[in-house]
Amino acid sequence: MSDNQNNANENLIANAIDAAEDIRDPLEGLLEKTAADPGAPFEPEILGRLAALKKDDRAAFEALRSNLKKTGCRITALDEAVAEESGDTGRRGPTQADILIELAQSAELFHTPDRTGYADLDINGHRETWPIRAKGFRRWLACRFFEATQGAPSSEALQSALNVIEAKAHSTLQNALFTFALAGWKDDSISTWLTKCGARSRWTAPVGV
Repeated sequence: MSDNQNNANENLIANAIDAAEDIRDPLEGLLEKTAADPGAPFEPEILGRLAALKKDDRAAFEALRSNLKKTGCRITALDEAVAEESGDTGRRGPTQADILIELAQSAELFHTPDRTGYADLDINGHRETWPIRAKGFRRWLACRFFEATQGAPSSEALQSALNVIEAKAHSTLQNALFTFALAGWKDDSISTWLTKCGARSRWTAPVGV
């Protein structure tokens, strides 16, 4: 190989390196862009870079994802878009109903003698007890979902999750024992039942609210 050919090859390599240095990382300044335009992470070039980052450096990806969530990015939609970009759509992720059911695990579930399911919640330092089918519990669960995903659950997902949550309220030994302890109380509100059991620090909604 001649010296001229060697020099030409070296120049090509040097030019490639220089060009690479001039290419800006699509993720640079992404948080600022997303704060101004929530659709910025969904640009094809950025989605490709996010998919590569998730594969190559999961910790860095999760840190960026967390910060994107704080800017108001629709994280659930972004996760789906990144999965599609990386070809992971065949691997089932958690559905909205799955997420709702997971979030409801922070509630203490039980049922009364008439088989009505209830959720006992810790809200801003005080306790509230709602029927699982009541608007108050549905509102709490939807708010938790928004906090976790920056999106709203579909009505179908919420209904599906409530069915499972109510079944859980009927199924555990703890709930069965609690129901037995409440047996015989025929008051018009669950708050009276809870007071009889010593739960005097709770605020509860009337039955049927």
